[in-house]
Amino acid sequence: MTLRPERVVPGWSAWFIAGVLLVSALESDTSDSLEDALNCTGEWAGSALCLERKSATEQKAKIEALMAELQGISQPPWEPARFTAARNDYESGLEMYRKEFFGDASSKFEPALEALMHLQDTLETATAELVHQGQVAVQEEDYTRAQVVLERIVNWPDTPPASRQHFATATLGVETQSLVESARDALVRGDRKGAANVLSEIPEGVWERSIASLRKQIADSATEEAFSNAMTRGYGHSEAGRWNQALDSFREAARLKPSSVAARDATRETEDRIAEVKIRSLEETADQSRQEQDWGEAEATLRQLVALAPDNRTYTADLFSVERNLDMELRLDRHLEDPAKLASLKTRRSAESLVESIDSSFGTRIVDKASELADAITLYSTRIRLVVVSDGKTRIRFVPGQDFGKFTRKTFELVPGSSSLVGTRTGYREVSLRLDINPGDSPREVRVVCTDTFSTNLFTSLRRTRHLAVQSTENRSDRTCRTCCSASSGSWVLFG
Repeated sequence: MTLRPERVVPGWSAWFIAGVLLVSALESDTSDSLEDALNCTGEWAGSALCLERKSATEQKAKIEALMAELQGISQPPWEPARFTAARNDYESGLEMYRKEFFGDASSKFEPALEALMHLQDTLETATAELVHQGQVAVQEEDYTRAQVVLERIVNWPDTPPASRQHFATATLGVETQSLVESARDALVRGDRKGAANVLSEIPEGVWERSIASLRKQIADSATEEAFSNAMTRGYGHSEAGRWNQALDSFREAARLKPSSVAARDATRETEDRIAEVKIRSLEETADQSRQEQDWGEAEATLRQLVALAPDNRTYTADLFSVERNLDMELRLDRHLEDPAKLASLKTRRSAESLVESIDSSFGTRIVDKASELADAITLYSTRIRLVVVSDGKTRIRFVPGQDFGKFTRKTFELVPGSSSLVGTRTGYREVSLRLDINPGDSPREVRVVCTDTFSTNLFTSLRRTRHLAVQSTENRSDRTCRTCCSASSGSWVLFG
């Protein structure tokens, strides 16, 4: 509330005019006029006397309201003498007011009212500033200072209600400060659990920043201890040569404290050490595998070495040599697993080229396998003599192969393998004989003759078709074979 004084007519002139007016009222002998003059009503309301009285009355009321508001303030933001001077002016004016010297009273009320209004402005400014200081102190958790500041103004007039809440918070903060200090002491002693227990006792709404900071210190302390333990374990494992366990410990330390240069360096050095140990182990394995001519194991080991040390030219060269040997041995093994395929000219030539490309640099095992394959090639390259006897009327052809026409006797040189002899004659049923020539077989003689005509009844035809005789070239004697197309120790002879 802001009150401002009004300017009034000096006291002596107002009373002089009032006296003149009063005399006039008495001479007129009018009772209504006298009452209006005394009550400042009617035509007297605008008179100088009434205006002076009204102004002094309003000033008096404003002064009394301000004094009631300001005089009970504890620790006011002004010098007590200022309020005392204003009160003295008021009391001087009040004495004149009571004597109805309104003009003189107003001259005293005016400076008193101005002084009190200035004190009111001072109070408002001081209240705003102290409220701000108290709020800042609460936010900064300076609860002692906040309590002192806010306690001064908590009962001042027009103080914001929030200031009372801040004052209550500051008071609670002061009351619980010992708990915060106790938690700090426990943390200094390394009693993290005790510190955490004390912090849990602090009520909500106070010491939030300090509690958060202390809890972070508790967590940091636990992390630091775990980090130190991990580093200690790592160094212990390193001294004992347990490099994998050491690496796990150093990596755990680096995870707990990423900014630690020591943890990073220890991790890197341990990784290098493990790589060195692994490389030495792989080198030994690779050397052993090559000595044992286990090219598959040697290749797998050397690939690991090249991955670990890609710039090592020795590993690269060794891997190339081992891969060459492994490929060569696999190719030899494929031929040796099924040497019968050497009966194919194309396969045999491929095998011959493979054998010719092998020298002592491939190792004794590959050389031995090459020698074995060379023997197989020789075996499947050696031709076996086959004599085919016919009647000069049957046309003879090899399947696969070519047509040799009609003859009575012809000698062939055949490589081991399988083929068929087919005899045909116009008007006669076709006859066929499968020839399985194995390496090392003795010379053989077979007879192919078509004798079964199409006019022969079915029963005779079937019987003659199944009638076989085998004549041996070793003893030149004829023997009857009851099984169609069966082989004996001599040559096959088919009677059609």
